[in-house]
Amino acid sequence: RGRPGGPGSATSKPHGGPGMHSMMTMLDMPPADDDSSSMPNVSDLPRNSILLDSACTDHMCNDRASFYEYVPLDTPIKVFMAKKNSSTYAMAVGRGHIFIDRPQWQGRVHDVYYVPEFERTLLSLGQYADNGCKAQLGKHSAKVYNKQGRLVMSTGPMLTSRLWCLSAG
Repeated sequence: RGRPGGPGSATSKPHGGPGMHSMMTMLDMPPADDDSSSMPNVSDLPRNSILLDSACTDHMCNDRASFYEYVPLDTPIKVFMAKKNSSTYAMAVGRGHIFIDRPQWQGRVHDVYYVPEFERTLLSLGQYADNGCKAQLGKHSAKVYNKQGRLVMSTGPMLTSRLWCLSAG
């Protein structure tokens, strides 16, 4: 599965049972309540958007140029994508570290899979939790705090698919 993560990085967890190496993410899933009419839709965002995802098991980036350190995977990994009316797979073909430079946040993200078929970059709230970070999620924003309790990332309102947009470029 590529190189193991360095100090302070999350460990990826394969899903799907013994011998299966797949990761999961959810895109375009509707919220549980009917209050979605005023929420932005993920399909309206540009391709270079960065989204916080509460259902994504690993950080995944669609832009090879975003990686400042990159190692191709010996064997690509299937990534399950749940969409509103269907499910499909994409392939993670590499892993490394990316740098994000946006108005809401600037920093490095470690242990990120490169999935060129993805429409947008997804940052996994679960992977942040594995690293000791805490998240505060609400309809109007999502906030991520580091181990010391310092706010390190804040987003705009929740999208219709229970994602939060860190930046639309």
